[in-house]
Amino acid sequence: SITKLVVSGAGSMSVQNTTGNMLVGVATTPNENSASNADVDLRNLTGGFTFSTGAAGTGQLRIGTDTTTGSTTGVNPGNFLRLSNTTNTITADIINIGDNVHAIDNTLQLGTGINNINADTINVAGISGVGRRGNGTIQFTAPGGVGTTTFRAQDGAAAGALNIGVNSANTAAAITGLVDLTGHNINANFTTVQLGVNANSGATTYTHTLNFDSGTMNISTLLRIGRKTSTGGATQVNTVNLGGGTVTIASIDMAAHTSTAGTAQATLNVTGGNVTVTGGITVASASAAGGTGTGTINLNGGTLAVTGN
Repeated sequence: SITKLVVSGAGSMSVQNTTGNMLVGVATTPNENSASNADVDLRNLTGGFTFSTGAAGTGQLRIGTDTTTGSTTGVNPGNFLRLSNTTNTITADIINIGDNVHAIDNTLQLGTGINNINADTINVAGISGVGRRGNGTIQFTAPGGVGTTTFRAQDGAAAGALNIGVNSANTAAAITGLVDLTGHNINANFTTVQLGVNANSGATTYTHTLNFDSGTMNISTLLRIGRKTSTGGATQVNTVNLGGGTVTIASIDMAAHTSTAGTAQATLNVTGGNVTVTGGITVASASAAGGTGTGTINLNGGTLAVTGN
């Protein structure tokens, strides 16, 4: 079943509490989330949406969250928060998308207008914790639009962290994480962006993707594309697609492998725009025998300047 909340028409919606959480899709008893989903639809709310815990509050936004253990079987379409197409502001300590024991989809759908996303940490897909299997997605309602989407830390000024598939899930579920920012103007400041940093041992494939093609994105410390640390036979497929705009990255670490089994794959595709790496790029480093790390950089348009090597 789907529990659906639709808020539309004139006016706005505001949720403000320095210590309170906004939860979309909560399982509180075993197996609950395997049969039920939640969908909060604000797309036709003309006055916009605000969720705020303040610049220093401890509240979180969670899309897909379990407070129990239970079946690994999930039923989609999953859990959704669909933002308005006018102006949205989310201010939280942490945004978690996919903190499930159940293998279901969880989506934050950005509006086509203005989106201000202020969080110290954004976690997408398979949040760290034993047996976490939720898929996670950040994407837009539709291509195009007239507004800018901004990513900052909780205080609205500093840079935050973006994690896609950074977890310790010990599961055979094929976890996927996607942040698709294409088709819209982006202004993003991150300290670190990490894809596929896993300590899991399940024999399956985990897929994590970041897409960007317009505006600016600054990563002041590290872009990490794949790092496997467990002894299991899992395969990580991690991809960053940069198709336009201006991207500045302090350093890049691709397909690091510190375990004795499994595969870490990392691909960086540059097809447009201007990408500058002010430090260095490390590809397929390994500190243990037996595992496989494969890193690939494809330049098919745009420019890639590595000024630190």
